[in-house]
Amino acid sequence: GAAWARRLGRPPPPPHPAPESLAASVLGAIFAFVGIGCFVGPLVSNTLTSAASPASLRAGIAAAFGCLAVGYLGIAASSSSLGGVLASTAVRAAGSAILWAYSTLLLQQAVPDALLGRVCSLEQAAFVSGECTSALAAAWLFDVAGASVSAVCLAMAGLAAGVTAAWWVYCRHLEVEGEAAAARSSSDDTEEGGGR
Repeated sequence: GAAWARRLGRPPPPPHPAPESLAASVLGAIFAFVGIGCFVGPLVSNTLTSAASPASLRAGIAAAFGCLAVGYLGIAASSSSLGGVLASTAVRAAGSAILWAYSTLLLQQAVPDALLGRVCSLEQAAFVSGECTSALAAAWLFDVAGASVSAVCLAMAGLAAGVTAAWWVYCRHLEVEGEAAAARSSSDDTEEGGGR
């Protein structure tokens, strides 16, 4: 390449990529793995869950929060390794996509048709507000508080792990309530049958 550049009267290319082009390539790779995670995550989770079962969707949401925690933890642990960051980014993005899809399905199943449009609008507004707030919070942590990428990712992993635990407790509470309601209904049916 350098010999041909000299013959054409052009300066030879630099021996290594410029830092700007390398940064653009890394950023492009990160966005590509976000897309891969968002595509593959729901495909895999849909084979393991049932869209018709709210309990199955709730379990999928718990797993999605777990993916977020694992993804952020992986980014924090492998911040100096591009391969580790890319793999962890895909896991995090998979969790995010599953969470959004399944929470939307749960809303559609639980909310009456007359209110569904308004509730989905509120959900979208909350999503956009959360996205803006998290971007501002991250910028403040990096620029003002001087936090490192690893520290912020560890904090996000801890937050996701806490939400995962709280969601599992909530799911278990709903299961216990459902079992109790089914037992009461069965007992009432038995009493009615005996009375006849």
